[in-house]
Amino acid sequence: MDAPVEVVTSQRYMDFSAALQSKLTASRTPSNVTVEVTRRCPLECVHCYNNLPMGDAVARGGELTFAEHCRLLDELAETKPEWSMLVEMKFFLGLTDEETAEAMGVKLRTMQRSWSDARRWLYTRVETGNAQSTG
Repeated sequence: MDAPVEVVTSQRYMDFSAALQSKLTASRTPSNVTVEVTRRCPLECVHCYNNLPMGDAVARGGELTFAEHCRLLDELAETKPEWSMLVEMKFFLGLTDEETAEAMGVKLRTMQRSWSDARRWLYTRVETGNAQSTG
């Protein structure tokens, strides 16, 4: 049985993030990425999953704005810093499960369960409209 995941404080997260950035810089791993915040694209690539037309008003209405994306990620960082680290490593840095577990200092299966929980939390927030601005 895996040990319980301890709560990560903001300072510990900053230390972790700085150490991770230092390690990635040394290995020339990209640490800056672009996130497409739409499911629409002007290209018509046969192989692409992002295939809704740019003029699709229904798709546009269901998308989060950039500010809503940022607010959602900020909320995740405040609520569950360890999940925020997972999103950073898995989604933004493209680390494998094994690399992520090693960087976090946890067992592989523990990291995979946390990754599943983080994705479920994000999906629920988006699908229930809780990521959208209230003002």
